[in-house]
Amino acid sequence: FGKAATAAPRERKETAGKSIANGARKLGEMLRQSVPGVGKMRGQRGQRTVTQMLTTAYSSGLFMLGGPTSPVNRLIIPALKYIVWYCNQNTIDDPKRRSILTALANACLDCQQVQARVILKVYRELTNQHQTFPLQISTFLNALKDQAINDIITLYHHP
Repeated sequence: FGKAATAAPRERKETAGKSIANGARKLGEMLRQSVPGVGKMRGQRGQRTVTQMLTTAYSSGLFMLGGPTSPVNRLIIPALKYIVWYCNQNTIDDPKRRSILTALANACLDCQQVQARVILKVYRELTNQHQTFPLQISTFLNALKDQAINDIITLYHHP
């Protein structure tokens, strides 16, 4: 409890700093490219477009959950930046990119608590934090096993 309870967890090395230049602008472009009808989608009781809401959240977090330095927004902002970075790595017609951006857009039609849950859920899935520890270990060991098999095949079948 105390300060430790409200401090943001350390970022994982592989996700730390994963953002793109002009990310908020790029997020708006990706939404328009990948989510049909996003221009007509409005949240916050019809006051703002979904694109406006997500681009603001990208840099400032979700306003109902405090300022950018609030404990929740200290999780939301880096998670959303990582999601945008990830989506930017994929093509416009990539089904996973389209699914992620559609989920974010649809979450904006609901309250900010729902938006926060969707952002953090997508982030957990992209960073493999949704799996149990035994499943994570199994995935890790399978990758090592595959690499060992490839090394042996290369060793014996290399001209």
